[in-house]
Amino acid sequence: MAKKWQIMPRISTDFKKQFPLHNETVLQLLKNRGLIEPQEIEAFLDADYEKYSHDPFLFTDMEKAVALIISHIKAGNKMVVYGDYDADGVTSSAILWSVLTSLHAKAEVYIPNRVTEGYGLNIPAIDEIINSGVKLIITVDNGIRNKKEVEYIKKANVDVIITDHHVGPPNKSELPDTLIINPVLADEKYPFKYLAGVGVASKLALAIIMRSTLEAQNKTKLENKYLTWSQSGL
Repeated sequence: MAKKWQIMPRISTDFKKQFPLHNETVLQLLKNRGLIEPQEIEAFLDADYEKYSHDPFLFTDMEKAVALIISHIKAGNKMVVYGDYDADGVTSSAILWSVLTSLHAKAEVYIPNRVTEGYGLNIPAIDEIINSGVKLIITVDNGIRNKKEVEYIKKANVDVIITDHHVGPPNKSELPDTLIINPVLADEKYPFKYLAGVGVASKLALAIIMRSTLEAQNKTKLENKYLTWSQSGL
């Protein structure tokens, strides 16, 4: 069956007159997205990070996750950020690794091979990681659908934290006693459900910075650094 394109109507002259400082093409795109009120448009074009960004500790497991990470840093334990091969997964990995190593964590990144390993946690990779002496695995942009692999990690007496944004089990009951940072879980209280994987990883990174012993100036520098990177993964 042939598909018929439906073209949005052009914006009116009256609409353009309301926003004389903005390009017509930009205004058309905004209206196509349903943004028509002046305050909506200004908020979209010049978003106030402090105003529109939610506290990372609104995530149910965030406090426990950060405490666990900091305990491993203090103990000098090796940890791995287990990422993904797409832009979202790579930037998520880079951000979290950068923050962890800035706090002198013994952290490495593992990106599975797209062809031979596919997406998400896999047992051979987990074995390789555990055999290298790693005591904590943190997933970014994956992990929520890997119940078997998560249980395998736990049986090896290695800690695991899942950060993801994909739909998986409807709630935490299928992964009991597992720290999960994922806005789409039905029992998750975090108010914004549409974070990308890099958004979730950035929230964890921010929470770690907030609980770190860095001076305020250095915390701000580190936060600004990863915020720039996060835009590449969106």
